[in-house]
Amino acid sequence: MIVIVPLTIEPDNIVETNALSDGLPAWEQSNAPYEKGVQVTHKNHVFESLIDNNEAEPVPEKELYGWYDLGLVNPYLLIDQFIETQTVGGQVLVMDFEMHAPFDYVGVLNVDCTNLTLQILLPDETEPSGYKELWSVEKLMLDTEVSDYWEYFWTEPFALRDSVFSNVPASKAAILRVTLSNPTEQATKIGKIILGSQEEIGCARWGAEAGMNSFSIVQQDEFGRTSIIQRSKAKTADFDLTFKTGDSDRIHRILSSLDDGPALWVGDERFESLTIYGVVSDFGVVVKGPERSEATLEITGMI
Repeated sequence: MIVIVPLTIEPDNIVETNALSDGLPAWEQSNAPYEKGVQVTHKNHVFESLIDNNEAEPVPEKELYGWYDLGLVNPYLLIDQFIETQTVGGQVLVMDFEMHAPFDYVGVLNVDCTNLTLQILLPDETEPSGYKELWSVEKLMLDTEVSDYWEYFWTEPFALRDSVFSNVPASKAAILRVTLSNPTEQATKIGKIILGSQEEIGCARWGAEAGMNSFSIVQQDEFGRTSIIQRSKAKTADFDLTFKTGDSDRIHRILSSLDDGPALWVGDERFESLTIYGVVSDFGVVVKGPERSEATLEITGMI
């Protein structure tokens, strides 16, 4: 069982991207006043005017009379606090990240693509592209395993939405290039990218529970007719951990240091359901004996 505390990724850390533009005009004082319903971009955010004759300057992430902050512009949606908001690209989406901080783990969540490629590039003036590839990995984002002949002949491969990559070469000078692609002219999408260093917090025992919190509203009228208002969902997971007793204080410090902040939790890299980006809702360490100890860990995922 590992936890990855994410590095903070700012828009300036995305040095290259071919993500689609929002197609909205930038806010300019010279174009004021703005009428109600007009949408503009300003400081990497999208705003909508709530009033007519709006002359105020919109301010990101602050309540301001006259403007409503709709969130980050499309190229930067993958670094907001949500998983469900996706950065959208064309058939091929390429993004270069320059972090100026080491990391050895990458998590990519809520993707819509067929192929996912990660590359670590180092500046090299002798190369035509200006970079030399240090490391790369490619993953097919389809589960092609089948359990019987019916599935083999009649069902489509299951699309994988989350993927994690460990043992990424760490270098402050490196560029991380993330490429999503589809074989047809279908939009590529990515909801969240997480970069950080992994911390082992024991071994997850068999019996881990993976669930889902749904915020949809299901209503029935007096005739029994059911209506559903679709809303967001969030993963949940419960783990029982075992570890050396000598690691008890270290694991307790790691979990306590998160201070209710979200992190990437990986119970087992083989199971997408046990990869969850969320916060600790409950944990407890039980010192069972001089050799081995145990802990319970409950994670509530972000939407």
